[in-house]
Amino acid sequence: MERGLVRWRVFGASIIAVGALLLTCSAVVWARPPMAKEQSYRLAALKFSGLNRFSEEQAGHAAGLKVGDSVSQTELAAAVEKLTKSGAFDNVSFRYSTSGSALNAEFQVTEVSKLLPCVFDNFVWFSDAEIDKSLRSASLYSNGVPESGTTSKDVRIALRDMIRAKGIPADVTMIPFVAGLGQPVSAFVYSVTGVTMPIRSVRFSGNAAISASALEAASSLMIGRDYSVSYVSEFASAGLAPLYRKKAIFEPNSAALKELCFTRMTLPEFRKSRSRFR
Repeated sequence: MERGLVRWRVFGASIIAVGALLLTCSAVVWARPPMAKEQSYRLAALKFSGLNRFSEEQAGHAAGLKVGDSVSQTELAAAVEKLTKSGAFDNVSFRYSTSGSALNAEFQVTEVSKLLPCVFDNFVWFSDAEIDKSLRSASLYSNGVPESGTTSKDVRIALRDMIRAKGIPADVTMIPFVAGLGQPVSAFVYSVTGVTMPIRSVRFSGNAAISASALEAASSLMIGRDYSVSYVSEFASAGLAPLYRKKAIFEPNSAALKELCFTRMTLPEFRKSRSRFR
């Protein structure tokens, strides 16, 4: 850089001294010597300090770095920017050391204090464990995502890749959920779009106070409707709660009703094969 600056000054002096060559010299002034190529190193070690929710594998993937890669200072700075834009960290910095052609990098991070829950509304081809594993390997998902930043979008892309890997020609949408007008975002709802998933049957297990036949009769309006966690939950609250209220067993918003809606209500057909939704 210093050599380029000296040459720049010499060219400027030539312009003042030789007015007849002003145009020619001006062209020379702008023809700055090419900058030396930034040195690259082999990333020999990659460490993250300050991680609690996320694994080092997740952080490395989000940073776009992998041990063995060729890296430069510019690429390390770009990794900081990626981690910052993810929304998962309040602060990100790094330091490095070199030994010959090898470089050791350490990133210091401060995770955000809160993640928002995710609702996977109709991913009927996957278990919760399968979704969790795939999202952790592809993003900074950890039982939730940051309210801002790129992570919520990374999760959407990862979910889309999951369904397309099964040959399902569908897309995935992501909608921030708010409880009411003027309320903050409290969750992200991810839904599969572009395919139909009509409910064929509804079965109940573990119910003692209300007979299975009565619950199935009350749920008959769901048959033929496209499945989603949101729809089934709303229907259970509005359509099944009155049966229990009449018997004065519990109120609709009680923990017991929540257990009925989310644990006892089973739709086993959804987990078995895609052919159920033709």
